[in-house]
Amino acid sequence: MALYLKNDAIFLHIPKTGGSFVSRILYDQGLVSYQIGGKHSDASHILVPPLGSKRPNRRPKEWLKYALAVRRLRRNPSPVLVHAVRNPYSWYESWFKYMSAPDRAWRDWGTTGQPLDYHPNMELNGIRGDDFNAMMADMIEKQPAYVTRLYCRFGSFGNTRVLKLETIAQDLCDLLDDIGAEYDRDKVLEEPPYWVSKKAPIEWDPKLRARIAELDRAAFEIYGYTP
Repeated sequence: MALYLKNDAIFLHIPKTGGSFVSRILYDQGLVSYQIGGKHSDASHILVPPLGSKRPNRRPKEWLKYALAVRRLRRNPSPVLVHAVRNPYSWYESWFKYMSAPDRAWRDWGTTGQPLDYHPNMELNGIRGDDFNAMMADMIEKQPAYVTRLYCRFGSFGNTRVLKLETIAQDLCDLLDDIGAEYDRDKVLEEPPYWVSKKAPIEWDPKLRARIAELDRAAFEIYGYTP
């Protein structure tokens, strides 16, 4: 879920960018007020009612949290929106490792046109390959500049803070300090990685890598990565 924090910030979870690590810390530190929207809701989807519910008399606890979060948003319509990113090359590698695992087997995510079953990676349904470079060739053909467009859906709003996966614990501490949160800094900095993809090496086709550097140039430049 998108997490509405006690200090009027909302954490938006971009898939494969360390969001599970951040979410676990926020819960462990007692900083979460409500869950709102779906797990991977971007800013334009956080006001979608609780998943699977059409009426408040179904799943009443989820509806109550939703109503409280909406009321807070009306009082403060410009909360700090927080999300994490990672090097675009690394994002594509992680997505391949995740989706090619036997328990994923290139499953589909979400349902197009169904707000209650939204997933930001719905556009990738059907994109696959027997190896990484085959997937990337399919990705470039069908969804060029995908990482740039994905990040923009989460970071194209005014009051946004970005955490980078490569320095995520320190970045999270800096954010929590800035919003005045009370937390255990040492524990956050010592927290081990969580839900990390397998360490199998990836060897890029140089032509595909160069094409990604061109297509996703905006993501590289905006977030300070070297193509």
